[in-house]
Amino acid sequence: MRRKEAFLNNNGSRKKVLVLRLSSLGDVVHSTAVIEPLKALGCEIYYVTKPAFAPLLQGHPNIRQVYRYDPKKNGNESRARDALFSWVEKEQFHFILDLHDSLRTKLWRRSLRRLAPVYVAKKERLREWLILIFRMKKTFGFGSGGRAKKMRDLVYYALKQEGLTYEHKDVLQTTVAVDPVALESMRKILPKDPYAVLVPGSAWLGKEWPYYVSLAEEIGKKMPVIVLGGTNDMSCESVTTAAVKTNSQSLGLQGKTSLAESIAVIAGAKLVIGNDTGLIQVSEALDKTTIMIEGPTEASMGFSLYKKSSKSIGLDLFCRPCSKTGKFCWRMGQRTCMKGLSATQVMNDVRTFL
Repeated sequence: MRRKEAFLNNNGSRKKVLVLRLSSLGDVVHSTAVIEPLKALGCEIYYVTKPAFAPLLQGHPNIRQVYRYDPKKNGNESRARDALFSWVEKEQFHFILDLHDSLRTKLWRRSLRRLAPVYVAKKERLREWLILIFRMKKTFGFGSGGRAKKMRDLVYYALKQEGLTYEHKDVLQTTVAVDPVALESMRKILPKDPYAVLVPGSAWLGKEWPYYVSLAEEIGKKMPVIVLGGTNDMSCESVTTAAVKTNSQSLGLQGKTSLAESIAVIAGAKLVIGNDTGLIQVSEALDKTTIMIEGPTEASMGFSLYKKSSKSIGLDLFCRPCSKTGKFCWRMGQRTCMKGLSATQVMNDVRTFL
């Protein structure tokens, strides 16, 4: 590896790298896989994301600044874009990583390339079609680490293009920030005993496993259960009722926590179980014992967990994966991948894993 001094500006300051990842929750978590190799060279890392996802990054020890891209605050998209470009020009980045590759960032790249080299983590729609439609997951499926590894590997490519030969170990690490204020606030209401967190909801109904009530009852016999979810996650109420009935220290926080507070709750957990959602990716990034219940998605799609302290559970069916959202089902809507996975099966895996 070239010496770290090779990545210094002429004035001796660290060279700066900008990371673009506007959304969504799980994808922003995956994008943090670029931090470790950039940190190893002593780079100053800057992020651009939407305000809703900034708590994942704000206060991160290895991120110098988080720029919140907010068209509402700036008045409209055009003003927000111009403000961003002015900031980028002022900061003088060594190179830029576009980990979003949306139509918006594609249009941005026309101007950004005048300010710094831009390297792009291209969306792989053809690869997804080959996996989902043509059932070619063995040939084209993502390997261990999936999409997070793809983003990390883009760093190695960018460094090579910039003339830096970086000898790296094949280490993958996602990380998120924990707000100390939110952490202290949540400690006042959380059980003092070790507790488990359940995340029974999802932005897509097709990705929701239907037996969290039974799971809450079983886990509640061992430890308190904290139920996390958004306001629209209707399954949380019944899960909370079952958890509190079994263990009086259990608590339902559906719709009552900000993202920063949800992260703080997960940070204090002994065990976190949920569907293929962003909060489960957060749990893994915090090195928690994490279990993801998968149905329509699967490891070949690149979203599965990758750490030794994590486990993905799903049935071995020919029709998996069927889609990223669960809206399509090869079995005429029977949802066997979810309905066929019993609470007993999941609980047995939980016991074995623990």
